[in-house]
Amino acid sequence: NPKFSLSKSIFLKKIENNLPVYCEIEEETVSVGDRLRVRLEIVSHDQLSYCYLSDERPTGTEPQNQLSQFIYKNGLYGYESTSDKGMEYFIEVMPKGTHTFEYDLIVTQAGMYNGGVAQLQSYYSPDMSAFDTGGRLNVDSSNF
Repeated sequence: NPKFSLSKSIFLKKIENNLPVYCEIEEETVSVGDRLRVRLEIVSHDQLSYCYLSDERPTGTEPQNQLSQFIYKNGLYGYESTSDKGMEYFIEVMPKGTHTFEYDLIVTQAGMYNGGVAQLQSYYSPDMSAFDTGGRLNVDSSNF
């Protein structure tokens, strides 16, 4: 029985009635300049300590927030780090339950890209790990 699971989804930000609306990207084409939101969802069946969550950013995108920071939400405490390749989360305590991590991106390059791989792993039990991919990202340059 796995102690946790990980899922990754990528959303396109649209504005409707002056409010942001996020639509999950599956087969849609996005454009240079579009705003995306990456959502990483962890379901933990036990309380865990010292976990590492790494998420490769989709190629052709840049992070909207480039500052690293300590995080605390819903009993989860850790450190969020923005790196050249993606986001890293160093989690000190992960309570039992569902935890969501989100960050925003800006599409900067046209082309067909990999959505990146997300990985969750326990520091003290490397055999306890979970993976998910962000699928494919198709960026059209005609609207730019």
